[in-house]
Amino acid sequence: MTPIQAKTLEILTEAATAGKRCPKNAELVEMVGLHGAATGPHILRKLEQLGHISVERFQCSRVVTIVKTGLSTAGNPNATPHWRDVDRGRANRTYMNARPTVRNTPAFDPSLYVYRDPCPRCAVRADIGCKHRAAIKEPAA
Repeated sequence: MTPIQAKTLEILTEAATAGKRCPKNAELVEMVGLHGAATGPHILRKLEQLGHISVERFQCSRVVTIVKTGLSTAGNPNATPHWRDVDRGRANRTYMNARPTVRNTPAFDPSLYVYRDPCPRCAVRADIGCKHRAAIKEPAA
C-alpha cells in the first residue's frame, strides 16, 4: 500500500470511528494533500480492489465500510441508488424490442447515382467529362 493510500485509509477510518459521513472527492483530495478531482475516486477504487474497504455508492454520497474493523461512515438521508446501479429492467428491454430494427428507407436506386470521381489526369469530375474521357451518364457496372 502506498503512503497516499495509507493516509486515505486512515482518514476514512477516523470518519467511520467518529460516525461522520464519507468525505466528498474534493475534501478527500484536500485532506490527503493532492490535486485533481479524479484522484479521490481513483484512490478509493484502488483501496476497494485491494480489499481494505467496501464502498456502497448512492446518487450524491457513498458509505465506506472499513473491512478490518467493520465500521462504516454515516449514510446520507438520500439513499437513492447510483444511476449506474439501477436495474432498468423490463421496461427498457420492452421499449428496445418495440422499436423497429430496420428503418423505412427507400431501396438503393442506381439511376439516381452520379459517378463523380475525378479524372486522374486533370481532376475534372467524371459526370462533366474532359478531353481524356467522355462524360459518364450511367453508373459503372
